[in-house]
Amino acid sequence: MRKILLLMLPIVLLGLCAGCSSGSTNSTDNTSAPVIDTFTATPETIDSGQISTLSWTTRNATSCTLNGMPVPDHWITTVTPETTTTYTLRATGPGGTASRSITVTVVEPINAWTLPILHFVINEPYLDGIRIATGMAETDTSFTVAVATNNEVQSIFATIQKTDGQISQTVFQDYFIQAFELDPDQDFVSIARTGSWSEPVGTLTTFSTSGTVVRETRIPEIFMGDAFVRTESGVVFSYAQEDIKGVIAKYDWTGSAEWERHFTDELDPGLTGNEHVVPGAVVAIKQDVDGNLVVLQNITKSNAVETADSGYAVYQVNPEGELLWTTPHYRARRDWGESAGASQLVLFPDGTMVVNTYICGPDPGCGNSLVYLDNRGSYVRDVHQFPHGQGGRITGSDDSAVVIATRVRPVGSTYRSDFHWYKLDLNGNPVWDFTWSFSDSEDLELAVDVHSITRCEDFGFLISATYSTDDGEPNRRYGVVFLWLKNNGQLLNRPTLSD
Repeated sequence: MRKILLLMLPIVLLGLCAGCSSGSTNSTDNTSAPVIDTFTATPETIDSGQISTLSWTTRNATSCTLNGMPVPDHWITTVTPETTTTYTLRATGPGGTASRSITVTVVEPINAWTLPILHFVINEPYLDGIRIATGMAETDTSFTVAVATNNEVQSIFATIQKTDGQISQTVFQDYFIQAFELDPDQDFVSIARTGSWSEPVGTLTTFSTSGTVVRETRIPEIFMGDAFVRTESGVVFSYAQEDIKGVIAKYDWTGSAEWERHFTDELDPGLTGNEHVVPGAVVAIKQDVDGNLVVLQNITKSNAVETADSGYAVYQVNPEGELLWTTPHYRARRDWGESAGASQLVLFPDGTMVVNTYICGPDPGCGNSLVYLDNRGSYVRDVHQFPHGQGGRITGSDDSAVVIATRVRPVGSTYRSDFHWYKLDLNGNPVWDFTWSFSDSEDLELAVDVHSITRCEDFGFLISATYSTDDGEPNRRYGVVFLWLKNNGQLLNRPTLSD
């Protein structure tokens, strides 16, 4: 169809082409040579079936052609080449001829990647029972992620081959994995929950790739958090007990505790009178280039008078767990029915950072935004305001930008949600922006929930998400899907809903 439209272009634009000689808005000098001022393709690299936009401007041209077909002297059009194609723009006038070429590269996607988990026992018609753990293990040939379910407590390590998307699975019963990393022996060291919700047992468990438990440290009545980072000598993670939140702990590779810290009033040096800090969940722990740890933790300020008292603190501890500096940020007032905090942290090599923050209130509800902080956690500027009621998952890119993955409901759609990912520089300016859907059908109820976007070591980004489809019982399906992106945001694989 695109080829037919392109062939019709000279007929549709006949009057415009005639304008190259008499009606053009560009002036024509009968003695000057024609000039092609601009000729671009956006983007220059596409997946098969996607669109690239060609645009150009010229001067002193009486006629113009694109790959031999007449076109206006300045124009914008779209192309969908089936293979890599070079487009040549030629401008002709009394003063001679000028030409420029540009190539649109077409990349064939690799095989579809999808991990059906139909064997999970899921009773409620939502995605709450499925969770993708924090962390990803990457080698030269594969990615490994951990998927957990509440309905039948178990976790799966899913290893995805980069060459063809084939997935192998290792199942561990009775473990709900929160986060994991590779240890020096290339085993999976993880923080997990086992036991019942009423009597939880937190574990620091090392699993082998062959499906066995290598070692385990159990901590009764502990709720493990999601904050987890690998260091040279072990791991640092967060946990909470019934009455104590926001504990950070360092354990070595054998599962032995080195230190534990529970900061309270130390997180706000500006407390006055009888004010004190009530610590909340630790939501992120990152290691900087000097080996110190940067921690993001939600906090509230008790006994505050007529001031914002709900927010988050960013602080740094050394490898021994000693507090080096802290910067609190209060953004909401509890006496107004508000709450505020943060959910994610991107740490750049120079120590600056981007924090994903939120504020909720009775009207208009919850809002999320990205803020840029300096290397001591002080506010610099806002980077991005999410649409009302919508947030996203973030990761760093190019040491000076963030990539965001989220879901979006198409205009006019009632039941379907699509994937949306985009890149911003640290001033909030867009670099690229993409949206993708499993299906255009409005008859299919399709819900997606993005759990993470991870920067790959050698190439692009990996989005991990859960999905649920319903085209009538008993055809409801639940699963996990992975989107592999190139550095320019282009989608490498095209997952399908087939099992």
